[in-house]
Amino acid sequence: MNYAIPWDLLPEDDLDLLDRLEIERGPSFLKFKRKLNREEIALLCERLWNFRSIVPDAEDNHINFAIGDALGEYSKQFGEDEGELFVKGWTRLSKLRDNMLRITGGALIYLQTVEYQIKGCCSMLNLRGLKLTVADFHASDPKRRRQTLGQLKNALIENFSFADEFEVQFGRFVDDRNEFVHTLWTGEMDMDERTGLPSEDNFRNKLEFTISLIRQAREIELVFRGLLGFIVDSLPETLKDNDVVIRWKKYIARFKATLRETEA
Repeated sequence: MNYAIPWDLLPEDDLDLLDRLEIERGPSFLKFKRKLNREEIALLCERLWNFRSIVPDAEDNHINFAIGDALGEYSKQFGEDEGELFVKGWTRLSKLRDNMLRITGGALIYLQTVEYQIKGCCSMLNLRGLKLTVADFHASDPKRRRQTLGQLKNALIENFSFADEFEVQFGRFVDDRNEFVHTLWTGEMDMDERTGLPSEDNFRNKLEFTISLIRQAREIELVFRGLLGFIVDSLPETLKDNDVVIRWKKYIARFKATLRETEA
């Protein structure tokens, strides 16, 4: 197996950074051609750790040697004591980051399944203002099912008499989901001064937001399980899939609880 560092996978901006820092890239090493300051080494370590997350078989790959070279350069430039403090802080924050990214990945997959479920319900309802059929939902052409979660929400609210409380809950879920998908990791971040990595508070705030979103998604999922159960239970007997009806029937009450009393 080839354990050489796959520099061809390194993003272009990071390649430019290594060139600006005058760092030679080898199959298992970094060679520094000039002295770097603290901020430059911290930035280098951050980019290398980000790169490590996309390297195949990262535990065995020589990217770890390159990271070791960068950490060693810090000690060489600023002394063993400073280097030890830098490595400890960097390792702690890197572990927080990796844990946060793991949770983020799981949350993203879960959100996609919830949105898929909502879109499936909408495709069966022939909602006013929404062009989406069952055939579209199952089509291989993604252009036929491009409706956003916000568009699905608006169509559902227009066609159902939901209670105000649920409309607010659904709207917050869509807004937080959009922030999570589009901007959570792209805004300004508080940085740790010593390591140059995002601060511990930064990761903890993102974790709190993500866990809250997962809980919201769980509540929304149960409602739309109920809607799907209601839809299937309303079909003529000849069209019912009994296994589906039995499995989803218990959630119908969760859906009906979101409707205004006159509709429920």
